[in-house]
Amino acid sequence: MAAPSAVVVGGGIGGLAAAIGLRKAGWRVQVLERSAAPGELGAGLALMPNALAALAELDVAHELRAIGRPMGFVGLRTDRGRWLLRAPATTVTRTPGLLVHRADLHRRLVAALPAGTLRTATTVTAVAPGSADAPAVVSCSDFRGRREVSVELVVAADGLRGTLRRGLWPAAPPPAYAGFTAWRGVTAGPVELDDVVQTWGGDGELVTLTRLVDGRGYWWASANVAEGTRFADDRAEALRRWAGWPAPVGAYLATTPAEAVLRHDAYQLPRPYPPFHRGRVVLLGDAAHAMTPDLGQGACLAIEDAVVLAAVLADPAGGPLAGRLARYDAARRPRTQRLAALSVRVGAPTRLTSPLARGVRNAVVRAVPARLALRAAERPHRWTPPTIHAGTSGVEGVPGRGRGQG
Repeated sequence: MAAPSAVVVGGGIGGLAAAIGLRKAGWRVQVLERSAAPGELGAGLALMPNALAALAELDVAHELRAIGRPMGFVGLRTDRGRWLLRAPATTVTRTPGLLVHRADLHRRLVAALPAGTLRTATTVTAVAPGSADAPAVVSCSDFRGRREVSVELVVAADGLRGTLRRGLWPAAPPPAYAGFTAWRGVTAGPVELDDVVQTWGGDGELVTLTRLVDGRGYWWASANVAEGTRFADDRAEALRRWAGWPAPVGAYLATTPAEAVLRHDAYQLPRPYPPFHRGRVVLLGDAAHAMTPDLGQGACLAIEDAVVLAAVLADPAGGPLAGRLARYDAARRPRTQRLAALSVRVGAPTRLTSPLARGVRNAVVRAVPARLALRAAERPHRWTPPTIHAGTSGVEGVPGRGRGQG
């Protein structure tokens, strides 16, 4: 019997992880990505212990030490330079997270797949979700023209505003603005900071600084602004807001080239989430559970999704595809909803605008032990990946399927 086939829509971190997992589970996989160079954009990324465990199950964790730097100390301070908390990263978790550049991780994941698996500059225009007796049909276009692909499974990993979520879940509420916009950047040259330092400001602003394995600095900042606010120059706006903050904030911003600064409004998907599957289509990553960035778990949870999906599809006793996808949904939807709600709660104290409320917040953080103050950040890490039984997919092909992957 021929191996079942899948198309992954979206060639980001989650989509590539899904492709790696599906191949390990015995599936034939094609990844379709709309952009021509999906790995060239991005900034820093923290792979927390749950993501590292998931990547180990995908057999790619050994690749990461060369591109990542373990987190050392974490610290919180005010925009006047007063420390509220400083503690080893192991206060949050026994295994420190790994700081990587998103582009480096993307390249490693692409390299873990056979050449040609990732097809860039390919736009998916429609998907028929299929049924127990009919395949899913993916309509797409690239430089060769339009074509259709019939497969046993479609993984929708095309992000918050992806085509598949909009088309197949039309009743689902649209993304909701989280109330703030976020900047990200990587310095042009090396920095000396070894810690992860977050500075809280007076009007719901924060700046987080750290260092990548190659010595360059990575920073992330946010501010409460109206949805859709536009600035003439995003880097200049960041400098205007934070250049005078305690060192080395100003140096980080000043040494970041304009082209290395990214800014996006923050959105989340309203909860409760709809089921993560319909027919032969399954949602993964931000397409399923986009959340605020306050926990730093967006990419981590997408990698978790990939492992759980591969595991249920590889289970030789798993039964029909519909039941397997229901098991994936049961495993992922409750966890991601809980963590999305937790991310909002964790972020709320950082966006206070009342001086009185900020003063109370700062006093509480200074007074409690670091482990208690950071306890919420530890919760996502308590996750054990399921085992992917390599090459044992028991999912049957669709009888009479006439069009193969191409």
